[in-house]
This record gives sequence, structure tokens and C-alpha cells, in this order.
Amino acid sequence: MKSAIVQNLTRPAAGPAFAGLSLVLALALGLSLADARRARADFVAQTADLSRALEAERSASALQANTAPVAAARGGAAIKVAEHAPGAPDAAAVAERLASEPPAGLDGCARMESADQAVLATLR
Repeated sequence: MKSAIVQNLTRPAAGPAFAGLSLVLALALGLSLADARRARADFVAQTADLSRALEAERSASALQANTAPVAAARGGAAIKVAEHAPGAPDAAAVAERLASEPPAGLDGCARMESADQAVLATLR
């Protein structure tokens, strides 16, 4: 069996056949690399879009957190944040809930600190 393999590999037609096979494999490798680079570029662009969306959502959440205590302190006069943050809870509903539930323990401290930060942010 070993001699049959050696005979087939040493035939005069084996050289051009192996050259053609190596050319086909090189083309397949090139196409695969191009496809991988294109997929990587798409992935990087999608990651950048998701990062921008996450940052916008965080900004809207921070704005909501800063304005809700101020709105509650004003007696329910809510600041409209919902139009800036799609999917964010309505500021009026948050203000009503905060005004109806008295703070207790650490929640009271957190609300006061958040209200202080919101007031300082408006003074800057």
C-alpha cells in the first residue's frame, strides 16, 4: 500500500494536480480571510452602536434620578424627562410615588443626597 501511494505521488501528472489544488486552497483562504475581516468590521460597528445607545440610556437614567427628587420636593410638579429617554418611567408617576411614600433609613439619606446633587447641578 505504501508503494502505491508513492507511485501515485511521483507520477508526472501529480505535480500540476497538486499545484492546482494548492491554488484552490489559497483562494479559499483568501476568501475566508476577507469574510472574517468583513464580519469583524460589522461586529465593531455594532458594538460601537450598542455602546452609544447604552451611554444615552445611562444619561437618561441619571437625568431621571436627578430630576425625580426635585419634582417630588416641588409637590409633584414633574419635569418631563420621558421624551428624552425612550422607555424611561414617567417623571410624574415617579414624583407621585416618591411624594406618597415617606423615605425611611438609608433611602431618606439617598434621596436627600440625590436632591442635593440635582440642586447643585442647576447652580453650575
